[in-house]
Amino acid sequence: MAVARSEAVPVNIKWQPSRNGFYKVNNDAALRVGEQRVSLGLVMRDYHGEVKTASLLPVIVETDALSMVDLVNDSGSTSTDTDLVIQDVRDRMGNAKIELILFAQRHVNMVADKLSKMALDLEEDCFQMETFPPCVGKVVMEDLPLS
Repeated sequence: MAVARSEAVPVNIKWQPSRNGFYKVNNDAALRVGEQRVSLGLVMRDYHGEVKTASLLPVIVETDALSMVDLVNDSGSTSTDTDLVIQDVRDRMGNAKIELILFAQRHVNMVADKLSKMALDLEEDCFQMETFPPCVGKVVMEDLPLS
């Protein structure tokens, strides 16, 4: 598994496609502390920007959770409970053929951000394969790379 440091990234206006042959998963979490609700939104797209289903093909994960990226990408190890969880994440990344995990600023992760916030209002899990909810359609289309 390749490791990418989460150093300062030049500001991108839009989502950027992965390299040819890879899928990219963008994810974001939202929470309502008073209601004790947490939700996750994610979108998997191919290197053309098209929304796809889950696959065992190599994947690049982008998230705006910088501290999580730093923990997963840090090769150091101690014996704390957090380190055991992080090692489990690293092991699962290798098993799932996740090539690397990168930090992406919120404005390049808007589809996942909208999905996570929308999920806060759901009463049950919702999965859509090869499509996306209409509420994020505009953002998905705006993110597509110019040909």
